[in-house]
Amino acid sequence: MNIEEFRDYCLSMNGVTEKTPFEKFTHRFDSLLVFYVLDHMFCMVDMDDFTSVSFRSTNEEIERISE
Repeated sequence: MNIEEFRDYCLSMNGVTEKTPFEKFTHRFDSLLVFYVLDHMFCMVDMDDFTSVSFRSTNEEIERISE
């Protein structure tokens, strides 16, 4: 999966929006793409270095996703 496919997948979920909220702090964070549902952050990824993804979830959901 590449960053475009991942982005499309996230945005296909009901109510999901995306922002790059950290670019105003420093250029170092320009490439951080954050996905939100109901204005709550649930996923963050670096668009320039798509080697990992950070999720906000329960421990049970993280285990299920990891499998």
